[in-house]
Amino acid sequence: VIEKNVKNNKPFTEEIKKIYPTEPQNIVKPYAEQKLSVAMPMFMFGFKDNDTGFSGDKLLKKYIEMNILLKLLFGKGTKIYKDLYESGLINDSFSVDYTMQEDYAFSEFSGESKEPDTVYNKVIDEVKRIERDGILEEDYERAKKVLWGEYIRTYNDVEEFAHAYLSMHMMGVDLLNYEEVYKSITFEDIKKRFKNHFNTENAALSVIKPTE
Repeated sequence: VIEKNVKNNKPFTEEIKKIYPTEPQNIVKPYAEQKLSVAMPMFMFGFKDNDTGFSGDKLLKKYIEMNILLKLLFGKGTKIYKDLYESGLINDSFSVDYTMQEDYAFSEFSGESKEPDTVYNKVIDEVKRIERDGILEEDYERAKKVLWGEYIRTYNDVEEFAHAYLSMHMMGVDLLNYEEVYKSITFEDIKKRFKNHFNTENAALSVIKPTE
């Protein structure tokens, strides 16, 4: 199929040089605000990930660990999600995600809210509570199973799996190693990842408010 549809262009022979600036450990600023034509304030906040500079299975392991963490801490089955939703602070637009490359990464929380600052502060408070009380192993086991189910479902859609495979390939990650890496992750790994990632000093909030 590829041979029939791709033109026989001359191969690119020059060396590709990627030059990136040195990424500082700290965030640029903790808060940013804009005013645009929106019906309700929109927000995005997250935590900067400084555990970077590697690829392959090590990067894949971090990706899986972070997705387990985000599900068990802030997924739709958690108490904090329920409290935020039932109090009207968030709606169905709320989402939690993790973005990574070899040299940078961050977790992100986004959505619409009449009180973005309150949502942000409640998430920060939850992080501090977990720092104090710890993560429950039963929550870890449940979130890990949910993530496995989501991975298996990606095979139902050729386009979705191809996109995921190519995205990972560009980072030096073989997505077909997912099962092996997934099975190697332990509860201790998750606790270490939480301690490493959720540093409130590396959190930042961005808000878009409606124009008056």
